[in-house]
Amino acid sequence: MNRIEGTSPLARYEIASGQTILAGNLVALNSSGKAVAASDAANIKVVGVARQIVDEYVEVESGIIALANDTVSAITRANRGGPAYVKDKDTISGSCGTNGVAAGIVVDVFDGEVYVDITPTGIRAAAKVMAPVRRNSVSCALGDRVIYPGKAGYVLVCTTAGTTDAELPSWPVSVTSGTTTLSDGTAVWTIYDAAVKPCAAATASALGLVKQAAAVADCTPAGGSAVSVETQLNALLAALRTAGVLADNAE
Repeated sequence: MNRIEGTSPLARYEIASGQTILAGNLVALNSSGKAVAASDAANIKVVGVARQIVDEYVEVESGIIALANDTVSAITRANRGGPAYVKDKDTISGSCGTNGVAAGIVVDVFDGEVYVDITPTGIRAAAKVMAPVRRNSVSCALGDRVIYPGKAGYVLVCTTAGTTDAELPSWPVSVTSGTTTLSDGTAVWTIYDAAVKPCAAATASALGLVKQAAAVADCTPAGGSAVSVETQLNALLAALRTAGVLADNAE
């Protein structure tokens, strides 16, 4: 493990019972706030890399740190500026896996290793970029965004509200960003290329609302009231603020 800049130590955490953490391992906190070896597990959050173990505690450091690249879903230089996902305590991946655990932001790829910004800011930025992984039998509202398991290069934006299927729907044979849709129970997703832009997912969500606004603005649905442009654009502004694209006081 190489580190080119950072803070040592950043923090000190109690190690969860039954956990083994070694120096150089990615460290996460579980739902009880105790340290565990990072993995593709639910309800954990990466906090840094283990510097040393003292008694039952681990000292964690942060920085731009080189980690092993996944051999199956490798991160490439095209992923620079995008999120890195945890595969295991020593390895990061370009695939969101099952739980989409954010390790940080990809800085570069060199000599088989991936340099990742594993700082509090980098970890928060990666988590903000990432949409949650799509789940079975849950309701989704217009504009919600998710990641299809194993397809981290795309973001799915809900363009027809509904409830997802009890099973994962099949991925389309071919995808055209912004055009291809995926039927999922009573919900429908439009698939967008997440590319490497940090705001790609948020922008895709906003684009879904823009399309809806264009479709229904100032019309009168059967048996309903007119939907004005102002109402639709206010919904769009609210979504952009929630996504962090606009400041709260931006008009």
